[in-house]
Amino acid sequence: MNTQRFLVSNTALPAQKIGSWTNRITFLIQQNPDFFDYILSPTAQENNQFRFCQKRSFLKLPSRLKSWQLKNRIAKDYIKNIEELAKPDHKIQILVMDDTLLLEAISSFKKGSQLSIELVFSFHGHDLRLNPDLIQNTDKILFLTNLAYQKALELHEIFTPQVFIVGNGVRSDVFFPLSLKEKKEQKIKLGYQADDEILILMSNNRPKKGLQLFLKIIQEILSQHPHYKVMVIGVEKEDSISDPNIEFLGKIPNNELPQYLQIGDIYFFTSLWKEGFGLSMVEAAKSGNKVIASENGGIPEVVEDFDQAYLVKDPNKIENWVKAFQFATQSKSYIPDPKKLSDFHALSDWLTKYQNALMS
Repeated sequence: MNTQRFLVSNTALPAQKIGSWTNRITFLIQQNPDFFDYILSPTAQENNQFRFCQKRSFLKLPSRLKSWQLKNRIAKDYIKNIEELAKPDHKIQILVMDDTLLLEAISSFKKGSQLSIELVFSFHGHDLRLNPDLIQNTDKILFLTNLAYQKALELHEIFTPQVFIVGNGVRSDVFFPLSLKEKKEQKIKLGYQADDEILILMSNNRPKKGLQLFLKIIQEILSQHPHYKVMVIGVEKEDSISDPNIEFLGKIPNNELPQYLQIGDIYFFTSLWKEGFGLSMVEAAKSGNKVIASENGGIPEVVEDFDQAYLVKDPNKIENWVKAFQFATQSKSYIPDPKKLSDFHALSDWLTKYQNALMS
């Protein structure tokens, strides 16, 4: 039986944003344009393959009408397109991208449909929690890490879907280390001294990302090692911070981000929640940084093949970060290996895993 593939996304595709799953899916589509028959999203580039579908919000109706709202409001556009485009004599594979409400709506549609539907969920977090009925009606789940899969087994008494560990991928032609000479030249170009040692955090203001924790950590480090420069990417200057060695760069255009990561020496990943993967951490590592990260979620598995990663247990304690920093800086001088880093979570490897999971 031939297969017809539908991709269901609540985010517009195609996309150009570096570091987003939408960018990786766009890469897959560019490499294999015919892989998906139809891509359903709030696209700005509508054509025969890319169909405009928009996820709607719930109306204030009694909870007993949730199932009706899912099919007739939340996922109405998506279900309408599937009904109109699906071929009855084909196996219909529907890939839902990291949205449990859309998954639930498509699952409900699957139950009442005469079509031969394989329902696949691409999960991008760490703690997956689905109701038993939805678990049993989902045929495949794609996880970022095996740790996330093991967590799902703990959280569900019955767990029936076929599982694939697909990881994540980062473009090695965009995020790569510079030679020592190039790194010094780029530091000068970006306003630093050639021999400055630079610590980096990339974050937003959400508490779970650990920005306030980092600022306390870094003040402790600077009190002992005042020669370090600190670069904070993604947020505006904190009024409470007056140290001239700490620079807040705000939001940086995606295409400019790699050049800043390439001049760093140590990247802090102070996440205080169960990260599914930690993509910015991998981008920084591939750009030549050592990494100090919280031992949370899938992070230990993500960095297990990177020998310049220093994990912090009990990450809410400032002293544990300071100790990890001391350990990282006491180790021998780090000369990044471009070939090894090119292979570290390469986008091409992710592409192979992802397509194989869908075709299996």
